[in-house]
Amino acid sequence: MLTFTPVTRQPQDPIPRRSKPVRVALVGDSGVGKTTLLQCYLEGRDLSSREGFKVKAEPTLGVDYAKKRVRIKSEEICLHFWSLSGDTAFDEMRKEFYRESDAVVLIFDLTSRASFDRLSTWLRDLQTLLDDRRFTLFLCGYK
Repeated sequence: MLTFTPVTRQPQDPIPRRSKPVRVALVGDSGVGKTTLLQCYLEGRDLSSREGFKVKAEPTLGVDYAKKRVRIKSEEICLHFWSLSGDTAFDEMRKEFYRESDAVVLIFDLTSRASFDRLSTWLRDLQTLLDDRRFTLFLCGYK
C-alpha cells in the first residue's frame, strides 16, 4: 500500500521576468578610469576601501565590452557595458555607441581639473547626437 505525505510548499521567489538588455556607455577623457571602474563593479570590489585602486587597466583602444546580469525585484536585467576610448581618434566610432545606448555614464578624474572642465564638451556631443531622444545620464567622479 502506498501512502502519501502532504508536502507544504515553501514560498519561493517568483520566476524572474526577462527584459530587454540595457545598454550603458561609459565615456570621458582618456585615463579617467572608465575601464577600471567597470572592472571594479563587475568584480564587486569595494571602492570606498580603496580596494578598487589595485585594479589597473590598459588604455582602451576603441571599445571594451562587458555584461552583467542583475536582478531587481522579480525582473532580471542584462546590463551591456561599453567602455569607450576617450581618444579623439575614436570620435566617429563613439558616436555610433551613443546612438545605441540607453544610459551614459560620464566619468571624470577627481584629481584632474582639466577632465572636469571637458565635461561640457562631452555633454554637448551627447546632446547634439541624441537631440530629442531620451536616455539616462549619470555623472561620476573617480580616482
